[in-house]
Amino acid sequence: MSADSRVASELGDDVAITVGVTRTKDDDQNRYTHLALELVVDASGLAPERRERLEKAVAQAVEKLCTVGRTVEAGAETDLSVTSQG
Repeated sequence: MSADSRVASELGDDVAITVGVTRTKDDDQNRYTHLALELVVDASGLAPERRERLEKAVAQAVEKLCTVGRTVEAGAETDLSVTSQG
């Protein structure tokens, strides 16, 4: 995960990170039109300004380094191969 090191640097290596996603679906086209991702960490031990700085640093890291997000945004092509064995 692109945000791991940013979060660990502030909250420690054993910090729990929960990832959630909600989506908007276009039923007529049978596809998702929007995905909203949420990273949840317990930053209650941080002062408000450190928490805000962490949130910005994590957002920047994901924007710059997240391979999956960058691939989806660029509209990657996909290929399907079906192989039967046996």
